Amino acid sequence: MAYQLGLDRSGNNNNFTVSNMGIGDQMLDSPTNNFPTFNPIAYPTTHTTLSEGNLSVKDNGGNWSQAYVTQAITSGKIYVEFCMGNADNMFFGITSETTHNDAGISFNNSYVGSQANDFGFRIGDYGSGSGNNEGYSTGGSFTSLGTAQSVAEHIYQLAIDLDNAKLYFGKQNTWYNSGDPAAGSNGISISATEAYFVTVSIQNQNTNAMVLNAGQDSSFASIKTSQGNSDGNNEGDFFYSPPAGFLALCTKNLPEPTVDPKNHFNTVLWTGNATARSITGVGFKPDFLWIKNRAAAENHSIFDVVRGVDLRIFSDTNDADDDRGAFGLRTFDSDGFTIGTGGELNGNTQAIVAWCWKAGNANTAFSESGNNPAGTHRANVAAGFSIVSYTGTGAAGTVAHGLSAAPELMLIKNRDVADAWAVYYGDNTDYMVLDTNAATADAATYWNDTSPTSSVFTVNTAHSVNADGEKYIAYCWHSVKGFSKIGTYKGNNNASGPFVFTGFRPAFVLLKSISSNSWVIIDSKRDTHNQSLKRLYADSNEAEYTDTDDTIIDIVSNGFKHRLAGANANGDADTIVYLAFAETPIKYSNPR
Repeated sequence: MAYQLGLDRSGNNNNFTVSNMGIGDQMLDSPTNNFPTFNPIAYPTTHTTLSEGNLSVKDNGGNWSQAYVTQAITSGKIYVEFCMGNADNMFFGITSETTHNDAGISFNNSYVGSQANDFGFRIGDYGSGSGNNEGYSTGGSFTSLGTAQSVAEHIYQLAIDLDNAKLYFGKQNTWYNSGDPAAGSNGISISATEAYFVTVSIQNQNTNAMVLNAGQDSSFASIKTSQGNSDGNNEGDFFYSPPAGFLALCTKNLPEPTVDPKNHFNTVLWTGNATARSITGVGFKPDFLWIKNRAAAENHSIFDVVRGVDLRIFSDTNDADDDRGAFGLRTFDSDGFTIGTGGELNGNTQAIVAWCWKAGNANTAFSESGNNPAGTHRANVAAGFSIVSYTGTGAAGTVAHGLSAAPELMLIKNRDVADAWAVYYGDNTDYMVLDTNAATADAATYWNDTSPTSSVFTVNTAHSVNADGEKYIAYCWHSVKGFSKIGTYKGNNNASGPFVFTGFRPAFVLLKSISSNSWVIIDSKRDTHNQSLKRLYADSNEAEYTDTDDTIIDIVSNGFKHRLAGANANGDADTIVYLAFAETPIKYSNPR
């Protein structure tokens, strides 16, 4: 419940005089607990208008405006309310994260029933009937809850239960289809494995708006009289009491992250001096280092503890293992690493960056079995990352990766000969090449058209992944909630580009269009404020770019957004693959 505005609760009577503000202007948000709003950078349209601290959405004459909240629902039971004016045509419901990150949705007539993982109800003067006048994807409408569909100040409710994969719609505290969220009965079936965003869609509402209450204001910006109902954790301010077991969507109610990012990934910067030295501040003993001289045309140098400290490979060439000796990496240390005198790691007065990963505590050997290669892996199961060294067999077989879930992205390199990198990015029929900007290509000889499992990945006969008797190294990742995210999104070639939800503030982002465009690397250490435009290309030895004619993104508390029209990572309708690692999970991330 909101406290009296301007009142000093310390007892010291340092009170403020309130002027032109009311209880509806006061929110429950604090530095330790944030409630979601509608996201002003997620697929905006020119005719969408947000107000009241981004809790109210209007459409100023366009053809359907969508608004999505800033926090995804990934588990548990969540309760949300809406209040509307004399609406002509609106939807409210949920959107799957897959659809949200791909191209957004339209709760539009042509979309009714076509998106299996998105659910909503149409409200307004359309009522019930057949075809497009019914609830979106649910096949129902609210006429069963009362015939006055255009009455101002109705309150609508959503109860999302991902524990039991059910969704409930309510109006004026009566639940559609006699549903009972608390009892788990008569809900609409949804996927238990998707993440969802609370969503509204509104058409031609110049004066009337849909106002969200995710628990921060039961007055709906002074439309109603606050009722002060909180959830079972004593969080939130709702008009109606949330069903038993359902909670406000706020950061205090989000689950604790299972992985602390600072123990598993970090970026470090230094200025070279051409003298052997220790680099510290990583925060852990790294097992995988990707290092680039930012100031000069030097190769990207990749080192890992499985191959051994002396050996490097390059992301931007197809070269085999290379031993730089005293010029290269010398040791992996408890809080960093020691480098030699080579210009690629330690060029005098030159800026250098290293991206550092933890890959577990020990190497595990696995034996050849039939056509299945033998090798060694070092796996950080909690953080979803492993380093796998194996010897090819020349025939289709499986390789143990050591993780608990199927890898979503794999970078594989032949260590023995000059051979192109092979990249698996989630499509088991296609591959990409890390050391060039080539488009994706279809070849069953890479993955045998077989997706990885929770224990192995499959390689076929392509020389880049499985030549008989030749040694390979594979770097394998899968997404871990609050720490890493691997996926795809659709570009729009617009300066107001797509927003990609990751569920954390990214520390590192790797981007690659499946068309013929470069691999872009951006991080939050080289650019410490928005917008991020300092970029390196994994397929090029060129120095760091800082101009504004290629790729610019905003790195924000819950993902990133493109701020430039351009083909490299935001081409119109292009599919872009991304790999992101967290600086801070959204539960503890400050808004940016």
